[in-house]
Amino acid sequence: MKFTLPLLALAAFVVARPAEQSEQSAPGDEMSAMRICTISYNYCGSDLLNIGNYKGDITKALSVAGQPTDAAHIQDSLFNCYGALGQIQFIQFCGSGKCINAGSGSDDYCLA
Repeated sequence: MKFTLPLLALAAFVVARPAEQSEQSAPGDEMSAMRICTISYNYCGSDLLNIGNYKGDITKALSVAGQPTDAAHIQDSLFNCYGALGQIQFIQFCGSGKCINAGSGSDDYCLA
């Protein structure tokens, strides 16, 4: 059949999607792909929430570190991204409103 080669190429493209896209879609939007954090970069919780569905991961990382899981700690804690699946580890709580998004290609940080 003449369509076999194009179908195989399409299948290979779908399987070989970029690693920064997750298999999960945004709530209420089955067509949107979620991103994951970049390995070795530090992120504020608020930045992770903007990147993808990280609320559960943030809450878990805070709990593992013995930290509160209130809104301030979720938003204004600093986390390190590691692993191929975009796992995170708690670094420190910056204080309410003191975790700074340094922009793409730079580590987020806490104000002194």
